[in-house]
Amino acid sequence: MNSGGETLTSAYTITMRKIKPATLPLELNFGKNFQAKSWQDTGDAYIGWAGVCLEQNSSGIPKITNLKHQLILSFSGEAKELSYAISFGAEKWPGENNFNVESSVDGLKWDILFQYNSSNPMAGSKASKEDKLKTLALKSNVRFVRFVFSQRLGGGFESLNNIIVK
Repeated sequence: MNSGGETLTSAYTITMRKIKPATLPLELNFGKNFQAKSWQDTGDAYIGWAGVCLEQNSSGIPKITNLKHQLILSFSGEAKELSYAISFGAEKWPGENNFNVESSVDGLKWDILFQYNSSNPMAGSKASKEDKLKTLALKSNVRFVRFVFSQRLGGGFESLNNIIVK
């Protein structure tokens, strides 16, 4: 109730989407046709992944720019490895940032597969293609992977592409 005695009400629309798991191998190669803000639950274009607060660079590659912003993968079947290309949007990784690649059996409880930090800095924007590539082993029961900041104090963003789960 406001000061004039009127009852105030608000209506909210909350849209929930469930990621449809992809069959293996799951391959994501983003480019100019990628629309970071247009994830839909229809058609085959978005099976196996969802983005939370993603942006994109001028080449159409997803950018993860802040805490809680993330890219989540979902797949059915037993995967053995994850590979991807990732780089930081500046020449040097700020040592105070922590960026996680995490895995999950159920999409609720997450374990860190790899963390980019001061001891394991992410390749900078001018690094070679080889330096941007990373391959990680997956446990047989993993069905979800996500890319997310756990601590972000320094500037810049992460560009993520050429993701393969097989």
